[in-house]
Amino acid sequence: MRHLVTLLLALLMFFSASVCANSHEINSLLKVRGVMFFSPTCSHCHQVLDQTLPPLMQKYGDQLELVLVNISTGKGSQLYYAAANQYQISESNWGVPALLIGPTYLVGSHEIASKLPTLIEEGIASGGVALPHLPGLVQDLEAVASTPYVDRDVFVLDHSSDLETLPRMGVAEKLAKDPLGSALAICLLIAMVGSLIFLPFRWAESGLSPKMGLKSFGWIFPILASAGLIIAVYLTYLEMTGHAALCGPIGNCDEVQQSSYAWLFGVIPVGLVGVLGYVVLGLAWSLRQFHRSSIGFIALPCFTYFAVVFSAYLTFLEPFVIGAICTWCLVSALITLVLLWLSAPATQRKGFNAKTQRR
Repeated sequence: MRHLVTLLLALLMFFSASVCANSHEINSLLKVRGVMFFSPTCSHCHQVLDQTLPPLMQKYGDQLELVLVNISTGKGSQLYYAAANQYQISESNWGVPALLIGPTYLVGSHEIASKLPTLIEEGIASGGVALPHLPGLVQDLEAVASTPYVDRDVFVLDHSSDLETLPRMGVAEKLAKDPLGSALAICLLIAMVGSLIFLPFRWAESGLSPKMGLKSFGWIFPILASAGLIIAVYLTYLEMTGHAALCGPIGNCDEVQQSSYAWLFGVIPVGLVGVLGYVVLGLAWSLRQFHRSSIGFIALPCFTYFAVVFSAYLTFLEPFVIGAICTWCLVSALITLVLLWLSAPATQRKGFNAKTQRR
C-alpha cells in the first residue's frame, strides 16, 4: 500500500511538472515579435518611437518585443532591402517607419499607430508571432551583445528599454534637410522675436489714445486676417484628415502636419487654434474700426501680440525640433507679424499726435 501511494505521488509530481512546463511553453509563445525599420533623421520614426510604442510596451510588457533596425547604416539598409524583396513590397511603399509583424507590413506613423494595437491583440490570441526570418537578422542579433551601443545597426526593444538612448537627429542634420526652408523660417523667427521685444517699448513710450490711428488700418487688416483664416482652415482640414498637403517647392508640409506638434495637448488641432485666433482678431478689428470701442482699441494690439508669440513658438519647432518646414505655416506666421505692425500706428507718439491736431 505504501508503495502504491509513493507511486501515485510520483505520478502526480510528474504530471504537475509537465503541466508547468507546458504552461511555460505556452506563455513563452504568447509573445508578439516584429521588426521596425527607422532612421535617426526621420521625424515620423521618432513619433512612433516616442508616442506610439511606449504605452504599448508598458501595456503588454514581456508579450511584445521589437527589433529596431537603423537603415542609415550599411547592414541596416541591407536588411531593409532584404525585407522589401522577401515581402514583395513595391517601391511606391518603400519608406520609414516600416514595421513587419508576421505577414503584415505597415509603413508610416499613422498606419502603425492605427493598426499595431490590433495586430498585437490578434498575435497574442493566436499564440504569439515569431520574428520574421530576414537574411542576416539572426547574426546581427547575436552580435548585439558584443557591439558598442553607438555602433549598433540593430536594437532590441522591450518594456525595459530606454528609447531616449536610440540614435537621434541633431539640430544640424534637421536644418540640412531643407536649407532654404530652414533659412526662411529662422529669418522669420528673428523678425518675430525682434518685433515682440521692440513694440512693447514703443507702446510704453507712446501712450494710448482711442482717437489715434483710426484711419491707418483701412481694409488691409481684415483682408490679411481673412487670408490667414483660410490658411488656418486648410491646415485644420489636413491635420484632422491626414490628407497630403499642397506645399510647393519649399518645405515638407505633410511631415509637419502629421507630427505630434500639429495637435495642442494631443487633442486640439493647431490649425483650429489658428482659426479661432483669426476670428478673434477680426472681431477686435471690428470693435476698433466701427464702434470706436476702447475695448477693441486695447484688445487688437494685445491679441495680435499673443498671436505672434504663438506663431513664433510654432516657427521655432519646425527647423529646430521637427526638422521640416511647412510653407503654409510660414505664410500664416508672416501674416500675424504684419498684423502686429498694422496695429502699431494706433500707438503713435503723443507729441506727434498733438502737433497734427494743431494744424
